[in-house]
Amino acid sequence: MHDQNRTNANILLGALCSASRAACLQAHTLVCRAGVCEEEDFVAHAFGFPLQDKNPGNGGAMGALQLAIDWLSSVFESKSDTSLEGEEQIVGAGGETGDPNSSLTAALTASDRDILLAHLRFRRAMLSASTLLDKPAAKSMDVALKHLAAAKSELDNLRKLCPPEPGASSPAGVKPKEEGPLPDLTGFDSMVNQRLLAPTPPRNIKILSWGDTLACFESLVSSLSAAISITKCTSLQAVIVELGEFGKKEASIVARSHLAELIIQRDTFLCRAPWNLVLRESLWISAEAMSESDEFAEFLEHVLELTQMYLRSLCASKARQRRKLRHLITHWGNLHQEAEELEAMDFLKAHLEASGKVWSDTWWGPQMFTSWVQNHIMRMQIKHLVQGFELDLYSPREYLMIYWYLEYVLSSLIDNLEQGYASLTKGLAATTTAAEASKAITAKKKKKKGKKTGGEGGEPSSDAPAPTAAVSPIQAQLRAELMMVEAQRAVCRGLVRLLAGLSLEGHLHIPSSAPQEPVDAKDKWKADGQQLPFNSLAQIFDQRFQCFQMSPYPPPLEYTDYASSMDTSSYKAPMLFKFALECFMQAKMYGKQMSEESNAYLSQGQLSELQSISRVAMCNQVGLQVLMKAEDKSNLNVKIEFGANRGLATLSVKRK
Repeated sequence: MHDQNRTNANILLGALCSASRAACLQAHTLVCRAGVCEEEDFVAHAFGFPLQDKNPGNGGAMGALQLAIDWLSSVFESKSDTSLEGEEQIVGAGGETGDPNSSLTAALTASDRDILLAHLRFRRAMLSASTLLDKPAAKSMDVALKHLAAAKSELDNLRKLCPPEPGASSPAGVKPKEEGPLPDLTGFDSMVNQRLLAPTPPRNIKILSWGDTLACFESLVSSLSAAISITKCTSLQAVIVELGEFGKKEASIVARSHLAELIIQRDTFLCRAPWNLVLRESLWISAEAMSESDEFAEFLEHVLELTQMYLRSLCASKARQRRKLRHLITHWGNLHQEAEELEAMDFLKAHLEASGKVWSDTWWGPQMFTSWVQNHIMRMQIKHLVQGFELDLYSPREYLMIYWYLEYVLSSLIDNLEQGYASLTKGLAATTTAAEASKAITAKKKKKKGKKTGGEGGEPSSDAPAPTAAVSPIQAQLRAELMMVEAQRAVCRGLVRLLAGLSLEGHLHIPSSAPQEPVDAKDKWKADGQQLPFNSLAQIFDQRFQCFQMSPYPPPLEYTDYASSMDTSSYKAPMLFKFALECFMQAKMYGKQMSEESNAYLSQGQLSELQSISRVAMCNQVGLQVLMKAEDKSNLNVKIEFGANRGLATLSVKRK
């Protein structure tokens, strides 16, 4: 890395070192440019290394790789001419002509040649794909996919030619276990760059085993292919959904940085669509509407800035993403205020009147800007709360509180989606009626002129397709999201009642949510007894939902709302269990109905999410039935686990 010219005399070592340096340079430049890394001190990891070149290209590595591949192939041809068999050594290929690599060829076997060729071809394919992704363009994505497929094929060859030792590799995505001192590797010193590191604590260098190395690169190839497939989406909301599914893969920082570069460019979205048209389509506004309004143009600029920030945050790791969402919710709250001011202006009313009053009579028409902003704010809040479960940030005493607030946000989102779906259906129906009336007038005029449009007598031809009730893609996507959110809300509602019932029976310890009388700050220690100053339930509520207080919609809730709604003095545990059972059955019904109706408009990730929600509902239903039928509950071990879905709890009931 520091003196690459030392390896030029060896054609194989020179090619591999050149490719390694080019890959490190590309990765370093990419991660610093994309801005989605989870480690703020990423640059410190490469401090002192020669990775600050102005031109982050392959630096001749592609030529060196191709030269090494051609040389190895010629060595194999020389072997076939000498009619050697088995694992005999290849001797004298080019030795008489003074080839400086003749001593290298003398030590190579046919097995070595196959392994080295697979390694070199893999490096070439990965370098080619990375070079194409560094300058994203719609036409180059298919070529990059072909290079990634070639890299995957070479990895399979390496696994066959040089299989890892049994038990030496970990599954893809699993971090290697911490091991003891590094083995004594010839020419390697783990602290060789200690003097060149930035002034930070020393970091241990992890050496992956051969099996872990193959699994790591297989995961990288799979993640890059998934990132490229996201560029095939046709709408902003579809990209947001796919980014959520991509985040579950726990892809490496290199793959996530490439993803951010692919979907976010300064002037275009997904390397092909102008941002102005993308945002207008997401707002259900035509490309020509309100084009003369300076206020609307300024609003679109602010929407573009926050949308890019939101998309970039979805490319970060879960922990960093959750931190960013807290700030984004506040920023989008300010955008909501701007949308309200925009809707109060006269140009929006003029636009609705000019559109033939198709949308003006609907709920969505006069609130087209605020409703769009509200939906995105609520999706961010839902994601923020669910990621807390995925990151294991909540204690069991907080589960009831979190699911209670999550149910509230989901209900608000359902109200918006239902009203938007009704408005869209009404507007499209009015548009269709107007179009059909226009066609009828045209057909009547043609009939008077004696022109027939189909079979005899002007009737439609017998082989013409029968008219069908078409459903627009926007309607189908809205309905699919609506049913998905309804299923999720039903599970959350059931969990609230389940957790409250478990608390009443003593299976789960949840502190009392009864509101306490206000006390002075100086007497707080006396009021809280032996508790620490910030661990009361009211303080936990404020800490968990503080970032929601600045959001205008949905109206933020306070701890007193939670305490009053969770007053279970008039309920008994069996009654709460019965209510929870009905909620879980309703969630299963939504999942079944959705899987039967909307498969064509759901991605594979959404289908898997729907299946996990249905499994959670099924497991909780079975666990509740066992708990309700048990006569002696003291012999039962009741626990709350997270298995089928990391964001939704599952009831586990076992005998002690």
